[in-house]
Amino acid sequence: MDRKRCVFVIAVIALFGIGVVLVTRDLFLGMLSIVILFGSLNSYFFTASYSLSDQGVEIKGPFGTHRREWGRFKSFWVDPKGLSLSPFTKRSWLEHYRGMRLLYSGNKDEIVEYVTRAMGKEARRGQRVTPVS
Repeated sequence: MDRKRCVFVIAVIALFGIGVVLVTRDLFLGMLSIVILFGSLNSYFFTASYSLSDQGVEIKGPFGTHRREWGRFKSFWVDPKGLSLSPFTKRSWLEHYRGMRLLYSGNKDEIVEYVTRAMGKEARRGQRVTPVS
């Protein structure tokens, strides 16, 4: 993680909380806004571990474990930083909420190969190699 960027994000969250306190004159709301913003960015601040098996994908993070079977995914999208598993055959704004994201750790080729093999030929048609925005 880039230290400068991390300090900047923490400063923005703190300034937002201070702004909420100044506008509402309520310390509780200011603290609550900081907790909510920090919690919504937990994937930025904390690391997660990924397990790929014949049954599916498991992501273990600081606030819980998420498991999905391969049958729930219909396509996947490859970009320079990670691989997105989607329950839809075409792109949808809902895939950020219903899909899963696997970030690379110097093992891009291994992850793409494993997911391709696990999901089968139908999912390969959904593969897109250009960056996802």
